[in-house]
Amino acid sequence: MLWLAAERKPVILKTGESRFSAYEIWNWLFLFKTLFRSDLFQRQVDDAELGGRGLNMPQSRMDRDLFIRGIRLFNEGRFFEAHEILEDVWRPASSSEKQYLQGLIQLAVAFHHQSTGNSVGACSLMERGMRNLSQASEDFGNIRRDRLIAAVSEWQQALRAGVAIPPRPQIEIVE
Repeated sequence: MLWLAAERKPVILKTGESRFSAYEIWNWLFLFKTLFRSDLFQRQVDDAELGGRGLNMPQSRMDRDLFIRGIRLFNEGRFFEAHEILEDVWRPASSSEKQYLQGLIQLAVAFHHQSTGNSVGACSLMERGMRNLSQASEDFGNIRRDRLIAAVSEWQQALRAGVAIPPRPQIEIVE
């Protein structure tokens, strides 16, 4: 939202004779995003692109193509976008899937925080994300959870010690 920093008031935007607050515009954009989900405009991922291996998500309400898109964005270092896409996957997911997805979302937000210089927030979210991943089903989505947790642990230790950070973690899918 657009706010005047000193007065904490919404900025009023004029269009013709109508006046809309930034809050009203934000709500309309959110409604538009909800009604016209971004995944409808993205290309579909087929099994051939995954090497013929499906993802281990039996009886899932989760959108597999959107899930893969979120993982790709994470691996490209586009953490804010990854978190947005993974939240769209999380909303309709079953309760057994939500904890794992929440862990992935928390990691995406953690790395976004780190990219903006917020190391304290990054460490905190890394801890929560790893806890959620550790407590969720081990084989969810065919992700190599152990490697992801190990890579994130290295990052967390480097941030806390103030030393050079290791290479960016990648979410790997088991073949």
